[in-house]
Amino acid sequence: MKLSKIVYSALLVVGLSLPAFADNIGFLDMEKFFSSYKEAKKIQEDINTRRESFKKYVDDRQEKIEEAIKKNKKEDEINKMRRKAEEEVSQEQKKLMQYEIDVQQRLYGRVMDVASQVAKEYGIDVVLDKRVVYAGGFDLTEFVLQKFNK
Repeated sequence: MKLSKIVYSALLVVGLSLPAFADNIGFLDMEKFFSSYKEAKKIQEDINTRRESFKKYVDDRQEKIEEAIKKNKKEDEINKMRRKAEEEVSQEQKKLMQYEIDVQQRLYGRVMDVASQVAKEYGIDVVLDKRVVYAGGFDLTEFVLQKFNK
């Protein structure tokens, strides 16, 4: 009996303290952020331009191989062209992927830095992505956007 009173008291104390922790949780709506942040749109346009350029690069290599086939070039020569094209395309694809990763990492790093600053200003201890918050918390999205769009 004594043990159950202690457990009950402990649960009551923990239960009463949980709402205090919830007040210190903020969240950031990343979808809203990226759709409203001016520079994010420019970054996405740059990435799309680079992707289109890569697609043209791949298409050009394919056209050269198709021309060689139409001209009845030797199979060895066509295979050599294919291997060379695959190698070149692979290198360009790696460059494009690395560029996208670098840009995203820099942007996310800046978002996290600014979100941390805003969180401190509002007494927020934890910042989560909105997708993992079902209820409660403090929306920091507009405050972070204001700092970014200045």
